[in-house]
Amino acid sequence: PEIANQLPPGDPELFDRAVGLILDARKKRDKELSDNAYSLQGMIKAESSGAKPELVTFLDQLKGNIVNHRIPQIDDLEGLPAKFVDAYKQTRTKEESIDAKHNADLTRIRDAYVTRLKGAVTETKEEEKKRRLLAQAESAIDLAAWTQSLSPELAAEPVRVVKRSTGTFVGKWEIHSQGKVERWIALQDGMIQVVDKKWTAEWVILDDGTLEVRWKDKKPYIMKREGNDWVGKAPFGQAVSFKPGNW
Repeated sequence: PEIANQLPPGDPELFDRAVGLILDARKKRDKELSDNAYSLQGMIKAESSGAKPELVTFLDQLKGNIVNHRIPQIDDLEGLPAKFVDAYKQTRTKEESIDAKHNADLTRIRDAYVTRLKGAVTETKEEEKKRRLLAQAESAIDLAAWTQSLSPELAAEPVRVVKRSTGTFVGKWEIHSQGKVERWIALQDGMIQVVDKKWTAEWVILDDGTLEVRWKDKKPYIMKREGNDWVGKAPFGQAVSFKPGNW
């Protein structure tokens, strides 16, 4: 999309034209994202039919994490059906391509907008108007901020939050803290079984990669990845590390 050169040098019409082009580009992107997410949802439905309970739970969780047609990141694809893995990778790659094309569209609109503004500066003798036009051109340097600042419609776009589906923590773990060692089994559905104990806990990997282990009303374990281990603090502040279990 391009802004027509015949537009007058004043701001209002140029401004409205830029907003209209961006809204058109966004509608195109949203339709492509919707089609892409729908294809993965169809695969999830097909794989859920007759699957083992733990896989059904995982797929249901993944489906629930598809928000605004965005495909969440799965950190560990091991053990999932090959057909589903292929479809998942294709939709993630497709989503990245859609975003790249959309960003290119916005960049072209912004560049044409700025070029026209700077051209208008040379066409007017009004100093106040020159300052206003140059200020508008300067504000467009940050593409994302400029886009959202143009109108309420553009600012209303939801902020993208990538939800990570549970994956990298699944398996056996040795929990080392204050000279003691416990054995945990992290399940695909986000639950933890503590070996030789009667209690269970929940685990989740947050958007920033932090691992939290939660149970009841206690503070969660807060862990960060270090190589193959997770290190951090237990609910009462003591240092703790999770190491892959060899048992």
